[in-house]
Amino acid sequence: MVLGGITGFFLGYVVGGAIGAAAYSGSDADSYDQLGAALFGGAIMSSMAIPVGVHLGNRGRGKLVNSLLPSLAIGGLGIAVAVGSDNGIPLLVIPLAQIITSAWMESSSMPRPIPVETSP
Repeated sequence: MVLGGITGFFLGYVVGGAIGAAAYSGSDADSYDQLGAALFGGAIMSSMAIPVGVHLGNRGRGKLVNSLLPSLAIGGLGIAVAVGSDNGIPLLVIPLAQIITSAWMESSSMPRPIPVETSP
């Protein structure tokens, strides 16, 4: 599951970064603004891709929505803290917290086998 989350993070960040940079690439945009848009797009897309990667790494046995919503909340809170504090350190902790939370939520939502009682 963790490997799926790490893969989801990298794929989400690359795809989201490309979308963010392309969306902000106007004639009046400078490279600093475009870099910010790429980082923001990557953070948003990886917040969605991490739980999907964890879910696929778990072979789809858990409930995706149970890990998707907390991951989006952690990503939003982390971005708000990073912007509010004008410090990029929270952005380094966000993916780790998302992977741990997604794996925990995914494993807790897996169906459990029903124990079969045997008579002596």
